[in-house]
Amino acid sequence: MDKKTIPVMIIDDEESILNFMSKALKKEGYEPHCFVEPRLATAKLSTVNPQIVITDIVMPTMNGLQVLEAVKQFNVETNVILITAHASVESAISAMRGGAFDYITKPFEIDELVVTLKRALSSKRLNTVFPAIEKKTQSMYQVSKLIGNSPKMHEIYRLLEKVAKSDSTVLVVGESGTGKEMVARAIHYSSPRKSNPFVSVNCASLPDQLLESELFGHEKGSFTGALATKPGLLELAHGGSFLLDEVGDMSLPVQAKLLRALQEREIKRVGGIENIPVDVRIIAATSKDLQAEIEKKNFREDLFYRLNVIPIFLPPLRERREDIPELISHFIGYLKEKYHMPKELEFLPDGMDYLMTYHWPGNIRELENIVERIFMLAEKKSLGRDDIVQLLGTELRSVKDMTRGGTMLIELKNETENVLKRRRLSRHSSNRMEINFRQLNGFILVVRRCSIKSKSTTWNRPVFRTKCKIFLHSEVGKAVFDKIKSFRLYRNNPKIINA
Repeated sequence: MDKKTIPVMIIDDEESILNFMSKALKKEGYEPHCFVEPRLATAKLSTVNPQIVITDIVMPTMNGLQVLEAVKQFNVETNVILITAHASVESAISAMRGGAFDYITKPFEIDELVVTLKRALSSKRLNTVFPAIEKKTQSMYQVSKLIGNSPKMHEIYRLLEKVAKSDSTVLVVGESGTGKEMVARAIHYSSPRKSNPFVSVNCASLPDQLLESELFGHEKGSFTGALATKPGLLELAHGGSFLLDEVGDMSLPVQAKLLRALQEREIKRVGGIENIPVDVRIIAATSKDLQAEIEKKNFREDLFYRLNVIPIFLPPLRERREDIPELISHFIGYLKEKYHMPKELEFLPDGMDYLMTYHWPGNIRELENIVERIFMLAEKKSLGRDDIVQLLGTELRSVKDMTRGGTMLIELKNETENVLKRRRLSRHSSNRMEINFRQLNGFILVVRRCSIKSKSTTWNRPVFRTKCKIFLHSEVGKAVFDKIKSFRLYRNNPKIINA
């Protein structure tokens, strides 16, 4: 998300500090909303809908912890940064375990505030000391609250129910926008650790030094800008669950330190000498093929095996199209509640068919964004295909129309990659992991001058041949063959070789 679209609420009873922070954040491209009176600020939460709230702790009419409770009541995912004149490590840990994201000690440098904001945008802490809010949070993220009734999703639900009861490390694999973080939350809030913190960090959004400090914490003076001692996220997640989102983007030096922390169950703050024990359940998520990253020397093999105890593979939306109507209904209900708009909206059969034939490269996240755009702009209750095109201002390219011959080879390529990814992650024998794109050239002979091994090939201009050669010596070959049949990529009778 562009910083210019990120609303930040600032609450302080000193106007000079408000003006200072407002000017600084505007210069950085944020959208500040300033309030001298905290009660007015909390009343405006639904109007501003901030992603981050910065609040002083000591104020005459309402203190910072009361603001924190009001913000978490509004949206438990909104990060709150506290400003204090006097703080100790103990008080900071206490405040952050209560749901605050971080604290800043007065006087502070603007660079410290900006760095803290960047961290707040890449991390979430779903834990509070407020029982009513905690109860609401636990009910929101149960496995039963996940959306979808397709066979693939029911398989995932059954697996999640089993996984949640244990403390095993989980690796969630899926394309961007498939709901990996929602699955991680469902695991945590269906587990015995549900009353303890759920903490997450996006490994792709922070530079190495900042990510290391975020994970392990740092001592005062350990590096430039370390103006106070800060506990790390792993320390704050003690007793709960920790999500390493986009773990495949973590650098090798940080991977090495993470591996040690997972092995020893203890961390050492940057610049510190004390070993701090941590008890956390690790849930990792990635949209990358970690086996391929290992081959490229971008990911440690020993860390992969440490994380890949129980792999969970989330299907892209194009493989669970029957869930699209239910997802759309859920998003419309959510938008009504979020914007307090009792608006009725439904899709006519041709409109729903139009949305279901789109290939959704951005998956559920893209669907949610498009539904919100339609919801906010629609003036009619019932929408057909032409209404959707008019509201979106562009034509959604359907699967059938993407390429000549009515077939989209991009989907075949993506499906084949997914099959191989599952094969690689679920088998540990090196000879079995040799299933790779070179073998696929023997599977499919339908695209002239193209090979599935090539990442630079343009896939939207297939040239059909009369025969395919399919090897059925493994479930990989069978899965690819089934996919080819469903896309009608062969003519006459395919040549099948049972090896």
